[in-house]
Amino acid sequence: METGSGTKCDKKAFEKVVRITFHGGRRRVAVLFDTLALSGLLLLALYLLALSELKNGARAFACASLAFTGIAAVLRLIMRGRFAVHRQKLLREARRNARRLRVMLEPEKLFDRIMPREGEFIHRRTDSLTSDDIAEAVKQAGLPVTIVTLAEPTNAASELIKLSCGQIETVSAQERAGAQLCSLFPVSEEEAKKTAVAMNGGCLKRFSLKKSVFALTRERALKYAAVGAGLYACSFFVKYALYYRIAASLALCIGAGVFAFEGLKKRG
Repeated sequence: METGSGTKCDKKAFEKVVRITFHGGRRRVAVLFDTLALSGLLLLALYLLALSELKNGARAFACASLAFTGIAAVLRLIMRGRFAVHRQKLLREARRNARRLRVMLEPEKLFDRIMPREGEFIHRRTDSLTSDDIAEAVKQAGLPVTIVTLAEPTNAASELIKLSCGQIETVSAQERAGAQLCSLFPVSEEEAKKTAVAMNGGCLKRFSLKKSVFALTRERALKYAAVGAGLYACSFFVKYALYYRIAASLALCIGAGVFAFEGLKKRG
């Protein structure tokens, strides 16, 4: 029973991470707030456009509502597709990280499967690739040489590689292993989900209404700025230009305020 409960909890945590990261770190309340605000602006624009043609408030509202529903349905389909792509991307990244961890903990399991080719040197350490390691590789394999490693080169080693003018190269042991890497270090979907949750643990911190609803992010600023620019552009072609420009000014002010706040945060 405890195992099942833990699995269920992990699944819920993963889906929450997917949802929050998809919305740029915003919680449901913030997403709802933005959706209502932007939807209201769009519906108002559609209503004013219909009113300028139909001259009847009820008919204009009915047409605007119908058009709004159609636009919302199309946007929902697009968002569903993007959400599915985001979910798979998050899982792929989590699988790579989980596999990378297992490789670093059991490097010999990988190195034992790699048969060195002519001109290759297998560097079996994982912490760093030093200039001394490169000198040993050249001593054993000669030049040119390709060093198969899991380690990152030190500054001195990077300079040595650069000075070799292509005679010394490095290749990741994971890349060199190719297709057999997945069979050597299989990662289940449950393990990938747990890794994704661990990678994005900040998303699951205690909820704050103030930080959620009034979170100021560049993504939100761009949305409001785009809507404001669109409404202002439309104001030149419709009858009720003043109302369009009032709504546009409101959206643009919100967007500009967010950009300004972001700039102040970076300076601070």
